[in-house]
Formats: sequence, structure tokens, C-alpha cells
Amino acid sequence: MPRSGTTLLSVLLDRHPRVMAPPEPWLLLALDSLGQIPPRHPAGAPLIGEGFAQFLTGIDRDALTRSLAVDLYNQKLAQQGADLFVDKTPRYHMLGDRLESLFPNARQIVLLRNPFSILASFKSSWDFDILNDRPAGRRLALYTDLAVGLRRLAEQATTPHPRRLVMRYEDLVRDTAGQMARLFEFLDLDAPVSAPDAPLEAPAAYRASALGDQKILSTKRVHADSLDVWRTTLTREEKQAGLALWGADLLHRLGYGETLAQAQADGAQPPPEELAALQAQDFAADEATRLRDCLRTSRMTPGVDELLVALDTAYAEPRTVHDQAVAIADLRERLADALREAAQRLQLLHEADLAAQDLRNDKKAVLAELGKAQVAFSDLAATRAELNATRAETQAEIKRLREGHERLKGENAFLSDRLQAEMAHGEDLEADVAYLKGEVERLRRFITELQGGRLLGRYMRLRGIKAPFSPET
Repeated sequence: MPRSGTTLLSVLLDRHPRVMAPPEPWLLLALDSLGQIPPRHPAGAPLIGEGFAQFLTGIDRDALTRSLAVDLYNQKLAQQGADLFVDKTPRYHMLGDRLESLFPNARQIVLLRNPFSILASFKSSWDFDILNDRPAGRRLALYTDLAVGLRRLAEQATTPHPRRLVMRYEDLVRDTAGQMARLFEFLDLDAPVSAPDAPLEAPAAYRASALGDQKILSTKRVHADSLDVWRTTLTREEKQAGLALWGADLLHRLGYGETLAQAQADGAQPPPEELAALQAQDFAADEATRLRDCLRTSRMTPGVDELLVALDTAYAEPRTVHDQAVAIADLRERLADALREAAQRLQLLHEADLAAQDLRNDKKAVLAELGKAQVAFSDLAATRAELNATRAETQAEIKRLREGHERLKGENAFLSDRLQAEMAHGEDLEADVAYLKGEVERLRRFITELQGGRLLGRYMRLRGIKAPFSPET
């Protein structure tokens, strides 16, 4: 898969003295097109095609492809003195299961990467515009990588195979030593002298080639700096377009459910799975001729069987190419119309589902507010009960205070009467005191008179009073 980290993995593998990992041979895809002559060949493409097709009659094409590939691999190994060839070609997913039939004993390395990171790398490296390139008829192979290739990788990654190792780019850059040890063990190779985390230096073959990721030439160390760059590189609309190709199920199958959650947090929403599958089928139909072997094994697109019969007949009998091309074009046009109509309907359903989701969210919000209102009402009822209890207590206290007030009024009246009585009695005492003072004064005068008279002497003798004495005595 392009932009998935295969160049980095190849450079790390090429450090091993027994391994040869050149940049993108594209060998098997080239051999797969053996016999397809460019239409402008000066010797006459129809004659060459017809003659070569007749010559290959009765020849096992898989055996021929295998023999040529093995011979070329061995020549390259001999040049470098290695004994393990790593064919790192990004689009071998297009071969489907044919790769397995050609080399049943070969060991397979499936390298996965976050699809959003792949899309962001397409954009930053090749100026890929997922929103506008396909309508303009550009970069169809890249669309096929995203729509069909990732599904093929997911199928390989989730299907157990004794000679297949599934790796993740994210694990490779975070734990290079651990992942390379795991890979060398899978390949029955001893760990190389150079450590996996040693400074990177691209082999001469990479410096001399325009193929592969050219950034490897300026990369001096393995790093994880680019893992989350997709979140800022891609717009919300581009993330949404990517999700339209993949759907949520594919991301989960590839092991990137967390990435899906991040994209949703950024505002992108996955479409119905049927719509994503139709998108992939539409791309596969557009690339039917170039991807015939992939289609033959995957059976993803409705009408593929009829399309493949026409293609195989055309390759076997070149003189019928024109008629078959017309039939294929008609089939593809009808298929595309059907897929577009289905996609439109599913898009409407998707939009309706989003609207329904908004309504469901609104309903949840209303229910939440209603819940809050019910809680507030319950609190209000409790507060009202508390107020009623307080009011009853207050009324009882007022009643008690009123009764106390009445008692105090009665006591005050009693005390007032008592005070008035005491005051009246005090007035009587004052009169009595005044009377007694007058009597004392009269008695004093009387005694004074008696002191000078005979009555006093007689009285004193009778009483046995001796003189002298004072009136006070």
C-alpha cells in the first residue's frame, strides 16, 4: 500500500547482509501484463498481440510468470551476494490471491498504517485532492488504493496464515528494535550487527532511484513525529470523504477504532456501511480492466463475473476486442448508473439518519432538561413542605406568644390595681403620719405645760418619776 511505511521497513531490512530489499521492483505487476502491447507500437500492436496470444496457447501463464520472476530475483540476489529477496511493491494488493498461487511458500509481510495518515501523506506528498480529483478524472489509482487496497489489506490482516506477519507502522516507529527483532525471527534471520535504532542511511540503490519514498534520503532517524499530523493536515471535509470510502467497519477491522473516534471528535461521521461498500465497488468497477485479477478473487462488484468473461475472451481472441470493449463499456455504464443511484439513495438515507440522530440528540437534551426540571420540582416540593412545617411552627409560636401576651396583660392589670391600691394606702399612711405628728406636737405642748404646774409634781409622784427630765423623756 503506498505511503504506509514500506520504504522505511525495506531500508531497515536491507541492512541485513543476507537480505536484498530494492526500491519498488513492480516485477509481478509487469509480468502480469505480459502480452499486453502498447497500442502505438511501431510494429503494429494488433499483430503483435494476436501472434503472442497464439504462441502462449496451452502455456501455463502462472508457471511462466513464476519462472521469469524467480530467475530475475535470483540474478539480483547474485549481484548483491544475498539469499533473501524482499519485493516491496506498494500495489501488490491488486494481484489478490494470485500472489499466493504464484509463490505458495513465500513469506508475506503485511504492513498496516492508519488510513487517515495514508490519506494525509497522499495530500502532502502528491497534492492529492480527495474531494475533486476523481470527478476530474485524476489520480484514479490512488482512489483505488484507498477504496479497494485497504479492504484487501484488512482481509489479509484478519485471515490467519502460517507464513504471514502483520505489522503496524505505528508500532515500527515507536519500538523499532522490538518490531525488527520480531520480523527477523519470522524470517529465520539472526539479528544484524547494526542496531535497528542506529542512524538511518539509505542504500545506494535508493539514492539512485526515483521510486519509493524520497523522504527516506533525508531521514536520519526513525521517529514517531508524523503519527498525528493527519488531524491538522486534513480538513473536516477530507476526513469525511475518507470515511465515505472506508466506513467504520473497515477501520475497526484494520485495528484503528481509536482513530475513528478521533475523526468523529474532529467533526467527521461515518456513513452507512452499505454506502462505503458501494463506493469501493464503484472504484473497483472503474479500474476493472487493470484490476481484473483482484476482482476475480474478491468478487466485490456486482456484474464482475460477466465483465471478467468478456475480458478473458478479449485477451484470448484479440480480433473481438472492439465488440467486447463496447459490451464492457455498456455494462460498466449500466453498473455505474446503478451504483450512482444506489449511492444517492444511501446518501439520502445517511443524511436522514444524521437528521434523525440530531433529533435523537435533541430528545436526549430535552429529556435531560426535563429530568433537571423534575429534580427542581422535587426540590421545590420539599422546600414547600419545609415552609409549611415552618409556617405551622411559626403559627404555634405566635399563638403561644399571644397567650403569653394575654397573661402579661392580666398580670399587668393586676399589678396596676395593686399599685394603685398601694398608692392609695400610702396616701392614708401620710395622713396618719401627719395626724400622729400633730398629736405628738400637742402632747409635747401638754408636757411643757405640766412641767410648770402642780399636776406635774403629783403626776410624777404617782408615777415615781424623778426630776430632772426632758420632754423627749
